[in-house]
Amino acid sequence: MIFGGHVSIAGGLEKAIGRGEKEGFEVIQTFASSPRSFTVTNYTNDQITAFNQAMKASRVVKQLFFHGIYLLNLASSKEYLVNLSVKSLVEYLNFGAKINCTGTIFHVGSSKEQSFDEVKNQVAQAIKKVLETTPKDQLLIIESAAGAGNVIGNSLDELAQLFNQVDSTRLKVCLDTQHLWASGVNVADKAIFGNWLKQFDQQIGIQNLVCMHANDSKTEFNSKRDRHENIGQGLIGRAGFQNILSQSVLKNIPFIMEVPGIKGEGPDRENLKILHNLSL
Repeated sequence: MIFGGHVSIAGGLEKAIGRGEKEGFEVIQTFASSPRSFTVTNYTNDQITAFNQAMKASRVVKQLFFHGIYLLNLASSKEYLVNLSVKSLVEYLNFGAKINCTGTIFHVGSSKEQSFDEVKNQVAQAIKKVLETTPKDQLLIIESAAGAGNVIGNSLDELAQLFNQVDSTRLKVCLDTQHLWASGVNVADKAIFGNWLKQFDQQIGIQNLVCMHANDSKTEFNSKRDRHENIGQGLIGRAGFQNILSQSVLKNIPFIMEVPGIKGEGPDRENLKILHNLSL
């Protein structure tokens, strides 16, 4: 199986490769800019070249994903916020094409007081706009949501409706184990999660699942709260992750950790070792 984690680009874009190598990550995820700002980071040609050379030379890190900034909200009733979100995703995908990134994982956002049915056309049109104005080799990847605050994408039905309405081979899905657990999908039970994955295949297509976020949960099942824990230290637990990793349809899917880390410094080799052991 393929395991990795989220890493920082502090000190330089190419530093992400070294941090991934240090922890033994085969796949890394990072932000291309500050996740709490719409401000774009303009990388020089030298910085881009340095990253590409580091990636090519790495014998450990083989794949890169971006994660969209926290401020994105394609479901907002505020037009300026939707426009800024579209612009940010376009910038991420355009930059991703320069450094051989697989694609950008993002949260759709919250519809606040509006229902999913009231905003789904707006969200679909915003996604189409992003896809129409970005390189064809870049994937746009919707992440499943935990459920708090009327967020979009916290159910298979919502994900499927958006996916089918956009109808693009470049729109893909990332499933987060903690978010699924918090939204009411018992990923810790092999049979229940296996049946849910079959439904996913029927409604969206398992070939459109391009990565998993591997996170244990600080919060109770169906809590609707997004709170990550180290692998095996949360309420999904080691047995739960063993069941997740035993799902045959997930064997070739990259698992990316977004955990606190044993020392509180983010995804690390210790968590990676646990995932590896549970996958055997």
